[in-house]
Amino acid sequence: MQWIGIIVLSIAFCVVSGVVHNQITARICVEYFTIGHPPVFPTQDPTMLGIGWGVWDYDDSFGIATYTTGTRAVLPVWDNGILKALKLN
Repeated sequence: MQWIGIIVLSIAFCVVSGVVHNQITARICVEYFTIGHPPVFPTQDPTMLGIGWGVWDYDDSFGIATYTTGTRAVLPVWDNGILKALKLN
């Protein structure tokens, strides 16, 4: 059952790092979110834009950019762990 914690923490880390990254980006150039992206969030507040775009990705087919990135990143590790566990049993 430890593998569930690994998956959840990996996805959570990707979401948090995406939000932190976009908080910095929003402070440097808020126009990146207001002009360079389609208007998904009706706000000009850099904090809200950083949080919103840190989790949401308009162009991603699943809608949530950092969630899908975290899932894609952890799947090879999870598959490898499951294969090793099956071989040990």
